[in-house]
Amino acid sequence: VRRAELSDVDAMVGLLRDDFRARLFGPIVDRGSFLRNLSARPGCDLSRYYVAEQDGEVVGTCAAWDTGRLKQNRIVRYGRKFKWMRKAHAAAAALLDLPPLPKEGGTTRDATITDCAVRGRDPEILEALLARVYNDCAQKKYHLLIFGSCGQDPLLRATKRFLGQTTVFEIVLFSTDPS
Repeated sequence: VRRAELSDVDAMVGLLRDDFRARLFGPIVDRGSFLRNLSARPGCDLSRYYVAEQDGEVVGTCAAWDTGRLKQNRIVRYGRKFKWMRKAHAAAAALLDLPPLPKEGGTTRDATITDCAVRGRDPEILEALLARVYNDCAQKKYHLLIFGSCGQDPLLRATKRFLGQTTVFEIVLFSTDPS
């Protein structure tokens, strides 16, 4: 797994197009739209993309988008249980070179996995991508790495090796245009 380069764009677009084609509300991706999106997303240029290679061929891609300029996850308050966990984390953070948790009212530093596609929906390829992204984000002192998918997605097996919290939510879509 390595950082993506401009020469990888066609292979990345091919993977994304194949993966998105089968998704409900999946975007239509071509080289032009992909490159336009790179300039339109604050904090998500080509340097935020990764590719997984196998036998010299790109078999997976994803981006780790720092969405801090668009949204922030703010710690409103720490409950009783989390206050002692925050103190324990502070002690361990110094030993393990982790970023301190924000104070109440502070924000977390997050990276969101986006534009994710792997050949054959292979969880092992995604796990390799996520491991590299996780390590890079840990070095940059991110608090959270956010990966979203539907609950039945076999790719979620790739997340099992990471300590994390599963959050279940529903998305409701509607149109204001009657046509």
